[in-house]
Amino acid sequence: MNVAIDHKAHRSSGMMSAELVRGRGFGSAGSAVLASRLGRRAVVVSTAMGEGAYAWLRMDLPDGGSIRPLVQATASARGGTACRIVHLFPDDQRALDAYHAGRATASGY
Repeated sequence: MNVAIDHKAHRSSGMMSAELVRGRGFGSAGSAVLASRLGRRAVVVSTAMGEGAYAWLRMDLPDGGSIRPLVQATASARGGTACRIVHLFPDDQRALDAYHAGRATASGY
């Protein structure tokens, strides 16, 4: 992924570099954004999106994995837009599960 934001600089703050692709084709050019608060079903992106808008989000995870979920904007959030994850390909779901498993603590989370 070729984006202008270096995710290594944002690791400690929970920010990850990502590329937001709006429009019809997943192969289309995207715009560089930051992603934060990545959960199993939602993520916050650092750009304004109209409520209900769909976009592909290409992102590299801090553990070395990468995912490309289809997201839908649900609400404005401080610093961007809250999005729900609408679709994940099976390999991406495994990568997201591995990312969260690596962050889990002995007490649960």
